[in-house]
Amino acid sequence: MKELNNFRFKTWHFILLLAIMFVSTNILGNINIKRTPAYLEETCFVEIDDSTFGEAISSDISFVLFYKEDSDLCTRMEYNVNRLAELIQGEKVNFYKLDIEKYPGRYSKYDMSGTPSIIIYKRGKEIERLMGIVPVSNLEIIYNRVVK
Repeated sequence: MKELNNFRFKTWHFILLLAIMFVSTNILGNINIKRTPAYLEETCFVEIDDSTFGEAISSDISFVLFYKEDSDLCTRMEYNVNRLAELIQGEKVNFYKLDIEKYPGRYSKYDMSGTPSIIIYKRGKEIERLMGIVPVSNLEIIYNRVVK
């Protein structure tokens, strides 16, 4: 028992703990991303471009996903939003996506720091911004808040 009272955390203990946490979160994150289907057979998203952007967001509620074609993270987010669309079937919500590699001007105009990013518009006005992968349960909460 006396040995436990004399134990002191050293700097290397914290460094080792941080390294273990970093490695484990990266491994778990990659496992979660790999569970996403590589190809979505049916999607709720309509591909838009610079010329159709203004018209697309002018409807009541629009979710616009800014994505990169070859990004696993963007595929995961698209999958999550598709699952949200299944939950809210019949609602007046539009889902659009814009490839930022084809239309980089739109991406820089909205001052985004990364992909995937979703901007939610209500009658053309931005009302919510989501960055990164958002779980379906959180998307549902955000949707319910936006609709009210």
